[in-house]
Amino acid sequence: MTPEEALRHTQELANNIRQLTSKAVYVGLPNDKVGQQIYNSDKTIFEIGAIHEFGSDSRNIPPRSFLRATFQLKRNEINSFIENQWNDVFHGRKNAATALDFLGITGTNMVKQAFTTKGYGTWPDIKESTKKAKGSSGTLIDTGTLRNSITWVIRNG
Repeated sequence: MTPEEALRHTQELANNIRQLTSKAVYVGLPNDKVGQQIYNSDKTIFEIGAIHEFGSDSRNIPPRSFLRATFQLKRNEINSFIENQWNDVFHGRKNAATALDFLGITGTNMVKQAFTTKGYGTWPDIKESTKKAKGSSGTLIDTGTLRNSITWVIRNG
């Protein structure tokens, strides 16, 4: 490796490290991407997500966390994935932007999987009356709009 190549490599690495340490990946229902889209006639996707994430006493809806629970239950797997991305950037196998996107994609997929695993087994079952009204026993899955709205953004952290 020539001195010029070594300098270029070092500058690229420094730039990638700067990006990794100054950016953050946010997974969920980012307001600037999907939060204001209307789910039904009177609620935004963000509002529907909040009702299900935290529950609603006035509507007699128990909390069914698809965000917080996923990140808590999958913490070790996420930390390992972050470490692998860091190593890939450090060893020049990918750049910071790609690593951050991989984190976003992985986090998004983990959250979406909560919908098909009933919150990784933590959600209470839906009431019989709800099953009859919607014609299925799927918890938190009616049209798939909320689940399909889960995405990620990369922002200055």
